[in-house]
Amino acid sequence: MQGTQIINESEDQDTTDLHKCIAYICDSAPNLDKSNSSVEGPHCGLIPIGMPSGSTTTTGLQWDLAETEMRFGGLISTSNIVKGEKITVQSDSDLLWTISIKKM
Repeated sequence: MQGTQIINESEDQDTTDLHKCIAYICDSAPNLDKSNSSVEGPHCGLIPIGMPSGSTTTTGLQWDLAETEMRFGGLISTSNIVKGEKITVQSDSDLLWTISIKKM
């Protein structure tokens, strides 16, 4: 637990832990909702949820995808890096976007 802060302020059982985490980050970094590049990145990832992605294409990443299939047990783009000012993602299925938040 080196450097890990444990926060247990919410008694709300109607939201997920992920939602609580995102709300905490947004409250801690008010400019985050304006995609402030000094706070986000550069590490990012795309994870198919619910079903595999038969075709995903991206721009603005160090390792862009070009009509790439992603699925558990195969390729999943969990370790990419933001390189462009604008990132685009096109996919035939739902994806979870992850991005690192710099320590404040």
